[in-house]
Amino acid sequence: MVQDNSTIRTALIVSAIVFVIFSWTLVIAFRIKAQKMRKKILQEESRKTFEELSSLRSDMGTLPYKIKDYLKSKVDDYDLESFINTFYKNNYKTSLIDYEQDIFALTAFQEKTKSFAYFNSETFNIIQWNDLVEKFKDSINYTPRVYNNEKVDLIIVKSKNISNHEIFKKYYSNLNLNGMLIIDQKNQSSHDKKIITNHLKDQNIVFEFSHVKSQFLYIVKK
Repeated sequence: MVQDNSTIRTALIVSAIVFVIFSWTLVIAFRIKAQKMRKKILQEESRKTFEELSSLRSDMGTLPYKIKDYLKSKVDDYDLESFINTFYKNNYKTSLIDYEQDIFALTAFQEKTKSFAYFNSETFNIIQWNDLVEKFKDSINYTPRVYNNEKVDLIIVKSKNISNHEIFKKYYSNLNLNGMLIIDQKNQSSHDKKIITNHLKDQNIVFEFSHVKSQFLYIVKK
């Protein structure tokens, strides 16, 4: 039996549509599976990271949570613990915490490292700090200092408005030898990451993008 051209054409179109639908179904299925696998891997990495940090300090998991709740801080505990651990592990003595107007990061860091930290006067909420000191007199033992371009061992920055490269230009030269600049990548675009990556490679500067709970750019001054 011979089919006319229109019948054949219709059959081909239907077959093509079925193939497209089947292909997209596979793509979606693979993406869902990949997302689930990535989530599982990140959870496992977070657990291993916490265990590694716990082995270096006996006070892991004892952040000042009453202060965190009072400030309604969104700083991740794992991230903050990793900052504290970096300070201890490298025998650092001085630090600058410029963390997107969230003073809990600085407050907890000071108490756990038992040292004062510098703050950026342009982003630090001094009114909130004074209120916090008044509210938690018995829990706050260290007073931060205004940063005036002193050389420091560790600089931790999170910003909504400044790119990786701008942060690098602003702070890198003020690191001591073997010091470290840590930049939270939450608000950094792919373009920002590409620019700083190319610059650091060109300058032979040691750096790494890595996750704790959030993603960070670690830059070391050798």
